[in-house]
Amino acid sequence: LVGLTRANKPGVDYLDAAALANFEAELQSELRALLAMRTASVNRGIPVLLHTYDYLTPRPAGAGLGLGPWLQPALARRGVPEADQTAVARQMIDELARILNTIARDSKQFPNVYVIDTRGTLTPAAPGTSGTDGDWVNEMTPTANGYAKLAARWQVALSPLLTGARTPAAPANLKAK
Repeated sequence: LVGLTRANKPGVDYLDAAALANFEAELQSELRALLAMRTASVNRGIPVLLHTYDYLTPRPAGAGLGLGPWLQPALARRGVPEADQTAVARQMIDELARILNTIARDSKQFPNVYVIDTRGTLTPAAPGTSGTDGDWVNEMTPTANGYAKLAARWQVALSPLLTGARTPAAPANLKAK
């Protein structure tokens, strides 16, 4: 998601502030383009729901067929010690959530955009595991049980929309503005 520095402190100290700002600007630009397409179509005003993903565990768990792992090797290439990788991954997801919530609060630029906070929904995989662990099949993909947990979070937000409400419900896990 972002560039990393070679700092020797866990968490945010590894994140490259300039790369993070570039990521935020690019995400906002792409979302503005998506919303412009929505506005110019029959889908004008349809809510856009974004989600924060969940906390990943960098580990040697690929998807098979030579795909992955992704996060663990990327962090290792940037000099993040294995002991700090989970904290760095957590900070990356928290930064993504911050960016998405900033976007959703700006209803003038990003009308009818909502964020479903799915962080902390899934049981994390243990570091070092190489197969299915917790609610994760690999570093990035939830298990069927994990997807069911995520679906329950989404259902709270989607149910009002599917029954004709103009905006999704606003439980603690949905940041509507």
